[in-house]
Amino acid sequence: MRRRDVLRRRGAGEEKVAKYKNQQMQVKKNDEYQALGHEIATTQEAVGVLEEQELPARGEDPLHLPEGRLPSFRRPEVAERAWRRLSYVDPEDGEAWFQIAATLGRRGEFGPAEEALERAMDLNPTRPGMLFLLGWVKENLGKTNEAIELYQHHLEVHSDDVGTRRRLVGLLMRTD
Repeated sequence: MRRRDVLRRRGAGEEKVAKYKNQQMQVKKNDEYQALGHEIATTQEAVGVLEEQELPARGEDPLHLPEGRLPSFRRPEVAERAWRRLSYVDPEDGEAWFQIAATLGRRGEFGPAEEALERAMDLNPTRPGMLFLLGWVKENLGKTNEAIELYQHHLEVHSDDVGTRRRLVGLLMRTD
């Protein structure tokens, strides 16, 4: 499929999603509301497939991008699929596991995010942001002491990180 066709179809799909969401907001939670929810999910999935086709249409293979040019998509579920494919092709790719964990965490799936981060940590323990993200996941899992320890280690390396320092202080205040 040519790039222009992919972009046109993707744009049409995104417009449909916006239209369905607008309609959904105008109706009450009834059968029509639920039907629109289904239409939104179906159309978003179709847009995701088109976004995945966009890279090959541009002559790019998401599994063979130059270093430093990793897949970036506007939709996290599409990015997650790309990272999962990368982790399938190369199970030793610590960055793929880190990105999968970040996506899972953003969706509130902290248990699976913790597992993916532990795998990423085994493969690439010095990856910037690893200690913070693992601390954030542990914090959201209610593992406060582990989160505190991870935030402290993060701040040993990044002493100027004010946001993490505030999170740490907040956790310490709640545990006393």
